Amino acid sequence: MYTADPSVHVFERKLYIYPSHNIDAGIPENDNGDYFAVDDYHIFSVDSVGAAVTDHG
Repeated sequence: MYTADPSVHVFERKLYIYPSHNIDAGIPENDNGDYFAVDDYHIFSVDSVGAAVTDHG
């Protein structure tokens, strides 16, 4: 899974991470970074530092 550019928010003492979810755009890898395309966003959460991360899809 390729993710990038996360945004982080805290709600009710839980940390939520919202990165973009990138897919292979079918372009050969280059220095421009355009070989990935944003497909959607993914959500992760964690209760505390070092705790297990929950993947909310």
